[in-house]
Amino acid sequence: MAFQGVPSLSSSAGARVNANSTILGMSTNNVEKEQQCVLHWFQGWSPYQKQEFLKFLLDRAIPQNVDTLFDAMHSLNVCDGPPSIFQCQLKLMGDWFTEWTDKERNILMTWLAGRDPAFVDKFNEEMAKAGQMVQG
Repeated sequence: MAFQGVPSLSSSAGARVNANSTILGMSTNNVEKEQQCVLHWFQGWSPYQKQEFLKFLLDRAIPQNVDTLFDAMHSLNVCDGPPSIFQCQLKLMGDWFTEWTDKERNILMTWLAGRDPAFVDKFNEEMAKAGQMVQG
């Protein structure tokens, strides 16, 4: 995971979650409660929704991501119906995410690495590609 200079996670990083984090136990603050909600949602999301969540995370980790502009423009389109539950979850996650510290964001990613290593591997792969594009 690479939020503000934090090194990428390996898939094995999730093995340390139970020892280093209270995310799976009783939460003691609002951030932990918010993270528990996100983790619960993640477990119920379809592969397509997880792909959208990956884009969501990448857009926040790589602010200059060009796709962010296009996604923002797309979100301005008027919808005929109410937002889906998934869209509401991402909106709420986005509100929370902006308030979390980098350490708190990385705790979430560590937990995800333990539950879905392929998801975090894909995130790290996309982050590496973005880093290569920036360097040259």
